[in-house]
Amino acid sequence: MAQMSEIHLAFQFRQELNLPAHQWNRNYRARMQDVADKAGIGTFDVTRNKMPPTTSMLKSLERLHKEPGISWLGAWQLCSGHAHGKQWATLMSNELTEIARSATDLGAEYRITLSYANLALVMTSAAEMIQVACERYSLLAKSQPVPADGL
Repeated sequence: MAQMSEIHLAFQFRQELNLPAHQWNRNYRARMQDVADKAGIGTFDVTRNKMPPTTSMLKSLERLHKEPGISWLGAWQLCSGHAHGKQWATLMSNELTEIARSATDLGAEYRITLSYANLALVMTSAAEMIQVACERYSLLAKSQPVPADGL
């Protein structure tokens, strides 16, 4: 979405400077639509600054995932959960050990220990996904654009 917002802001700036803005805007959006279509990332409406949700883009990338283990979407969600301080991410990715005699009718206390194996698995999967996404984007961005109205 940030990229789409940037197009709008650049368009406004070009208008302020009396530079050709409308054709530039149409060409830029057409090129983004072309790359999105070739990437197969789902419904993408450049005219409304609306990109598909991250979840659908990550699901579409999963077909390029060669290694067994955690899905790229799962890895991304877990990393995002940690980045945003979500408790569920800590509980899902670390080792929990119940503290002796802490159990009550309401629950128990647990010691959380960092799991380096889980951390390595998730980080490796997320890094691989980012690498594949960047390679895919580079490949698609270098492809020849579809001519728009002979321009």
